[in-house]
Amino acid sequence: DALFAGGVTLRDATSSLCTRGVLGSENVADTCAADPTARECGYEGDRLRIVGDPLRAESEASRDCLSFYVDEEGERSLELEMRIVRSARGELVLAPAPDFARATYERFETCYAPFAPGSGPDAAAPPLEPTQLFEYIVTAGDAFTVTGAVTSFLHRVVEDDAGVCIVDLAGQPEDPSDPSTFRFGRARLGVLFENPRVAFRLDGPPPASDDEPEFRIGGETARLVFGLDDPAFDTVVSPPGSTIFAGIDYVPGIRRLFAVDGNADRILELGVEPLRVVRTID
Repeated sequence: DALFAGGVTLRDATSSLCTRGVLGSENVADTCAADPTARECGYEGDRLRIVGDPLRAESEASRDCLSFYVDEEGERSLELEMRIVRSARGELVLAPAPDFARATYERFETCYAPFAPGSGPDAAAPPLEPTQLFEYIVTAGDAFTVTGAVTSFLHRVVEDDAGVCIVDLAGQPEDPSDPSTFRFGRARLGVLFENPRVAFRLDGPPPASDDEPEFRIGGETARLVFGLDDPAFDTVVSPPGSTIFAGIDYVPGIRRLFAVDGNADRILELGVEPLRVVRTID
């Protein structure tokens, strides 16, 4: 019940959560209360996903816990994802993801036993203190993280005097006319993403694939803005979403965009003003 009330705290003293740019929904809300125009506004916060096998010996003998283990094919049939409510120095406050079933959490509690019974302030209180280690990753919530080969993951999250992760509005202010000040490294569907090197918009759901879209920006300093829902793609994408962009290269000398379609093993040559398909190379 503590999890469903958004009150369970995961402690990890070894992780530099603020340095890594982790934001919970309350961290974002605090930012937007101070600056409603901040680029972080509208983001619902990062997610935490449990990816490690249970370490409890008794879990291996439990039929209910089998889905939490990686099978012989390297797959796990059940991965738990939770919303991050607040991030701070060495700890995350968690709440269930929208599709998180109470029965699933009860199985998680049984198989991982992350919280010790009776550690709350009274016997009826939900357990609070972690009693074993388990592996997890932090992902963007309903968004893509944008990571540059040189710049890595851009953000402006710092740790305040109380250890809470905050957006550094004072030290790293945004200038709407200067993209070099944009440091929000998460691309949300339907929202124009901009950073100092590239701008784009993703207007459809991600394809049912494990492939990660990759943009290769060379020595060109000019910023390229385009939308993947442009009508020009209608001639080659049917149904929408069937093209998986495994790589995109921009050639400034001829102002052409070359996109590798990993789904159909072909290359699309596109003009950019206006955006149009020039030819396909099978």
